[in-house]
Amino acid sequence: MAKMSINYLLVILTFASPFGVIFAVPTAESSNLLTLDECRKYFSVKCELEVSKSIFKEAVVSDGCCYLLVSLGKQCHDLFVNEAIASRPNVDKSQALAMSKQIWEQCLASIAPPTRKH
Repeated sequence: MAKMSINYLLVILTFASPFGVIFAVPTAESSNLLTLDECRKYFSVKCELEVSKSIFKEAVVSDGCCYLLVSLGKQCHDLFVNEAIASRPNVDKSQALAMSKQIWEQCLASIAPPTRKH
């Protein structure tokens, strides 16, 4: 049941884009083997730089880039992060991965609809 809810959320988010753009993004169910090139088709260089900077320099990822990142899914996020880490051989990998996890969770929280308290 949770998978169904996530898919409906992705559809709703796709059609309710704050940018007024309706687009289709790959999902884990549509392809288990996404490549970095496939993920980049839907993610701007600007957003990729924001994510990279936030991992290594503690910058902030904008709401728009968070929306796009979460729409693409965790698999694409991990591909972006792994490439960023690989391009910097002297970086502390465990710290970068911890920041990556924090960024992902912050992005999820920033686009989640507010919960109603009864």
